[in-house]
Amino acid sequence: MAKTKKETPSVQLVKKKTVASKSTINLSCHKSSFQPKRVIPVVLIIIVVGALFAKFGFLDLIDKKGDAYSDLAQKQETYSAVNARLIGYDELADQYGRYSYGWLTETEASLVDRMDLLEILEDTISPAAIIHDFAINNNVVSVNLSDITLDETSALVMELESDPRIESVTVYSAKADDSDMKAQVAMTIIMQKEAAENE
Repeated sequence: MAKTKKETPSVQLVKKKTVASKSTINLSCHKSSFQPKRVIPVVLIIIVVGALFAKFGFLDLIDKKGDAYSDLAQKQETYSAVNARLIGYDELADQYGRYSYGWLTETEASLVDRMDLLEILEDTISPAAIIHDFAINNNVVSVNLSDITLDETSALVMELESDPRIESVTVYSAKADDSDMKAQVAMTIIMQKEAAENE
């Protein structure tokens, strides 16, 4: 067996480092210089944003408010002018209202037009007989006739009943000795209410 050398551990020598001792510290300051190239864009952006806010958030609202006040003043002027023209209108409307269908009562509005009644008396009855008198009550006309025969009376009744404005005709008195003699006739004519409502 070979003899081995006993290995001895290597000893590393560590040298002590000596640190220099200093009693003062030097502080360095970086001196900044004013650079307009960086500041000017920021200032411009602030000015533009401020101008936009002033325009859209403030000045436009003031303009709209002013326009609204001008419009209101113009409308009030027009309203006053219209009211000035309407002075006395109520009195005038009351004075002439009775000539309009809009001012009639419900009963009056349901009556037939009196001109239709007079037209029937003048154009249909008067050429056939002498009208002594007539009376109108609502939509009913009572007529007293003379100088008409019984046959002529029958023809007159048929002609009246063919008129669409007339609902019915009733002869309740006719005095004559025979059909060729002139008679005195009393008849009642009832007008159509539908015709009154349509007008």
